[in-house]
Amino acid sequence: MDNSQIERIGVHKTGLFFIEEFDWIEREQPTSDYGIDMHIEIKENGKATGVLIALQIKSGDSYCKENKSKSIFTYRKGKLRHLEYWKNHSLPVVFIWYRPSNKSLYWQSVSSESENINVNDKGWTLKIPSEQILNNSSKEEILNKCFNINNYQVIEEQNRSINIATRYTLKVIITETNQYIIKRIIKNIYDRYIHLYGDINTLSIFFYRNIDAQMCFCRTQWNNKKYKYKLETITQNDKIDDIGIEWSKDSDYVNRYFSENSNLISKDNYIKKFDKSINLCNRFIEATVNKKIDELEIIIFDFTQDIQEEFNLIADDNYQFSRDVEQLKNIRMSAIGLLQNILIIFQDRSR
Repeated sequence: MDNSQIERIGVHKTGLFFIEEFDWIEREQPTSDYGIDMHIEIKENGKATGVLIALQIKSGDSYCKENKSKSIFTYRKGKLRHLEYWKNHSLPVVFIWYRPSNKSLYWQSVSSESENINVNDKGWTLKIPSEQILNNSSKEEILNKCFNINNYQVIEEQNRSINIATRYTLKVIITETNQYIIKRIIKNIYDRYIHLYGDINTLSIFFYRNIDAQMCFCRTQWNNKKYKYKLETITQNDKIDDIGIEWSKDSDYVNRYFSENSNLISKDNYIKKFDKSINLCNRFIEATVNKKIDELEIIIFDFTQDIQEEFNLIADDNYQFSRDVEQLKNIRMSAIGLLQNILIIFQDRSR
């Protein structure tokens, strides 16, 4: 069998494995000089997540050499330009080696921090443990090596225990933008802190986009099954094992990245409009007190534009408002109506 046939066998076996064993989606890539041979899209509960992994596939016994203890294979034919390309790739890259002699697939993650990569003047080598054969148990290990589940920051911990009911609350920042990966991070945080706190009743976590965010984009809660009385303070619309999740419908972050209704006006977004109006009102009052007519005209123009944007948004049937935003909108529109009457007076210089 010639090399080209062996290469095709390796590619087909790899794609078939990810389809049959992991129920993931494989997309073979056109042949390129840098060798990203396939993209794999992860599925969760039968649905595509939009999370991709890039594969470099090599087929043939000669590509890797076994050490004396037969515990490590070493890939020795790497070119530096290929390694730099993979390290800077927007997707995590996994190296797959098909070994025809035992018809097995071996795998290894390729990253800038990898302790399994050795670089020298001639090129680079990659170490692959002999037990790292692609099989059913490889899924979690591949995911953990490809995606950083420690990519979060705990900004606040609170003990909210009442008598013998031990309850803890965390505030956490997550900058990741993919819901699937965020859920993996959430699971990792719970695994860590439930173990850290010991025998507790409840652990509630609030997730924010950044330290200045006005509201959380996600709330989660775990109740210990050992205890009869449970704390239920969230409206659960998702779940990971025993962890209840509430993705906030009023979060601009959720609506931008996760919501099927991208035209939903969020509370975060609407508050920004409030801030703009308040600033204009403060400027209006200051200019009125100081009788700065020229500045009043500028403020009137800005405020008129702001009001027009508001009316355009309300009149647009393509947009929808969450319940909290509806309440804010009604209050704001009443205030705008009052200010419009004041503006009419000041626009008449004869008065």
